[in-house]
Amino acid sequence: MPALKEKPVAQGLHRVYSQDGFQDMEFTQAQQAVRMSHGKLRFERLPHVGWEKEVPRYRATREIVQAALKPSDRTDHPFSAYGSGNRWQYGERDVKGGEEISTTAWPHSSFHPLNESAKQVLAYFNQNDKARMRKSPWQDGRVDLPSLY
Repeated sequence: MPALKEKPVAQGLHRVYSQDGFQDMEFTQAQQAVRMSHGKLRFERLPHVGWEKEVPRYRATREIVQAALKPSDRTDHPFSAYGSGNRWQYGERDVKGGEEISTTAWPHSSFHPLNESAKQVLAYFNQNDKARMRKSPWQDGRVDLPSLY
């Protein structure tokens, strides 16, 4: 009989959320608190220290994502809708499906994040009003995602 492999224990801080707010704790504490709350709490791993200084990297998930219509579009604030769903406002060239992209510009909404900074930028981009966003999520050598309200 083959030996059972143990699951690796998640390390680092996790944020436990409740209706009253949140608390940061180690994984085993967070897991136990959530289990004992009977569905009233949830938790997630916090991003690693320094994630905001990594240039976001993505993988294109569509067959072809076309470049911006006009070069001047790349210097404007994000548009709420931009051409067909396969056109990337900040694209300097067409991007093929499966291709990896590193960019400090806003991503195309269909991109798949490959690092923590890309995950944070893409979630912010897809969940917020584009008319209120800056021209870029990258400010002073880091990802900066301010509150919009």
